[in-house]
Amino acid sequence: MLAELERNVRATGSSLGAVLRGAAALERGAYDDAIAWLQRGRRGDRRLEAEHGLALARWRKGELDAAVEHYRRLLRERSDARLLHQLGLLHGERGDDRQAVAVLERARRDDPEFVPVYAALTAAYRRLGDSQRETALGPDFLRAVTRARVEQHVNRGLALQRTGQMPRARAELEAALAVDPGNAVAQSYLGYLDLHAGRLDAAATAQEAALAVDPDLAHAHYALALVHERRGDLAAARRHLETYVRLEPRSYEAWRARTMLARLPR
Repeated sequence: MLAELERNVRATGSSLGAVLRGAAALERGAYDDAIAWLQRGRRGDRRLEAEHGLALARWRKGELDAAVEHYRRLLRERSDARLLHQLGLLHGERGDDRQAVAVLERARRDDPEFVPVYAALTAAYRRLGDSQRETALGPDFLRAVTRARVEQHVNRGLALQRTGQMPRARAELEAALAVDPGNAVAQSYLGYLDLHAGRLDAAATAQEAALAVDPDLAHAHYALALVHERRGDLAAARRHLETYVRLEPRSYEAWRARTMLARLPR
């Protein structure tokens, strides 16, 4: 693999090839080799990926100040909670907890549901002896953890649904609702299982409950359109299909929705 990447870079000057070659060296712990290849990758259209790789390589080499500069250059062009989290950890490792807190709080503002930032912030506030702010993180941390747990259950449920394991999919979605009873996404996907099983009343109830929480939840409108079409209420089906197309105009389901709309009477 390494030989092929090197051949590709020699033949084409590919910045992607150089970045991948540097990433492979980074994974093997060959940090100087990684830096050499990633420097080459900075000259092309994969500059940001190369910059991130350089930050990690310098960090793992123990060149913490150089790593900070790479992160700062990267963040000037792409602010991201995960990058800010890494920079906050790096500042903490350098012993600059005040700067770590500033960066980590920025990460929390960018993505309040990014769970790892709370552990890093808690540790930084503890090292600073700021127990008041450490304690104040608790409610937001709990909300973020709850959201993450719900997403895990929903994602597992969808994966099981795609493989036809409907009872297990339902159990995962019900577990999501046990954690967060008002979660519209989990409620809507549970309604899809009812629709698949032909339980139209239960499917409609689930989608209406989801829309009561989030009126712009597109896939709930799509599911309700299918329910109404099967019931013969074509005017209601059209209304929900039109709403779906407005909310998700570029999805595959939007193409299907437009096909359905074309054959429904006005």
